[in-house]
Amino acid sequence: MSVITLTPDQSEEVVVSLLQGLVKDMSETLDMHENGRSDMVVNIFTNDPVQEIVQIAELIDSAQVVLDWYT
Repeated sequence: MSVITLTPDQSEEVVVSLLQGLVKDMSETLDMHENGRSDMVVNIFTNDPVQEIVQIAELIDSAQVVLDWYT
């Protein structure tokens, strides 16, 4: 088993990159749901379309708070 050691700056870069990807992907998913293109994406949280939009928006907001802390 190999061990990879990251510096704190490298760790931060990984976290920021992953959070940016999450915000981007979830924003695109939210856009599809809000514009009636729910058939283009798989529901993540619930089968209720209104609650799905609420949950995705909350996820984006939460990820953005953490991302803002890092940047």
